[in-house]
Amino acid sequence: MNQSLGPSMPSSKWERRKRIRRRNTKILLIFVLIFFGWIFFDSAKNVIIKHMIKYGTAEVGILEEKVPAKAVVIREERVVTAQATGTFIPQVAEWEKVGVGQVIGYIATEKSSANGDKVKIPVKAPIPGLVSYSPDGLEGVLTADLLSNLDTERLSLLLEKNQGIATSVTQVESGKPVVKIIDNLVYPYLYLKLSPGSLKELPKKGDSLTVSFSPKIERRTLVSDIKTDASGIYLVLEISDFEDLDLKTRFISLDLVPLSFQGIILPTEALIQKENRDGVIIPKKGIAKWTEVEVKGVINDQAILDGLHVGDQYIINPTLVKEGQRIL
Repeated sequence: MNQSLGPSMPSSKWERRKRIRRRNTKILLIFVLIFFGWIFFDSAKNVIIKHMIKYGTAEVGILEEKVPAKAVVIREERVVTAQATGTFIPQVAEWEKVGVGQVIGYIATEKSSANGDKVKIPVKAPIPGLVSYSPDGLEGVLTADLLSNLDTERLSLLLEKNQGIATSVTQVESGKPVVKIIDNLVYPYLYLKLSPGSLKELPKKGDSLTVSFSPKIERRTLVSDIKTDASGIYLVLEISDFEDLDLKTRFISLDLVPLSFQGIILPTEALIQKENRDGVIIPKKGIAKWTEVEVKGVINDQAILDGLHVGDQYIINPTLVKEGQRIL
């Protein structure tokens, strides 16, 4: 027995060593495959990410929050009533300037003079200003202090009732309005009713508030009066710079601009925080670098900030990269 077992011992050790060597070789091969696989995957991932990165270029812009509104124009107006019943014959064009005592037109009455002509009664301007042949009955109601002197519910009903377009008349009755003169030297006002919550922050009396009359026409107005209740926000705004504004109609559409920022504009998705500080990722020599910025204002998905220069490149989708990563 001993002679048969003796020669097999070295053979057994040799087999065991071979198995250990093969196992170690497999383990090493696995590690090598994992290592090169990781390198390949990382390289492939970087290539994919490089193609997914979106870049923006810093530009100067204006960011505004706009609140659409309907406004009522308030002017210093003087109504002229007919002294007799008849046909009104205007002598000056509508919106023409007239002086005190200037003849605006005549009322041809049914009465005739000795020679058979109809009696004509002159209609004269009581004050200097602009002529309007469309009195609407709101002249005595709409004043700068209307919020103090008139109940808001009654005012809303009155305005709703008179929202039709006022037209000029040719046949007039004694004691009825014929024409009105608008004092074009007195600052006009705007009356607005907004729904509750329309303004994130309520202005105070005496505050400045920007109004956009069209995409190219904006004016700073003064909050002359403000009132709030359960049904809405009521504002009276004074316009000091109004010479080139079209305020010939009583009711106009406009936008309030409670917030406005100017500076470098970019999408908010480009912002990324680091230690509770706002910043953006910029490509610097092919490397992703975090740069701190100061956000001046945010409206919807746009931000205005300081900290970048016009023409600077930034990454719009910074969550795809890490600071220090090679991206170019």
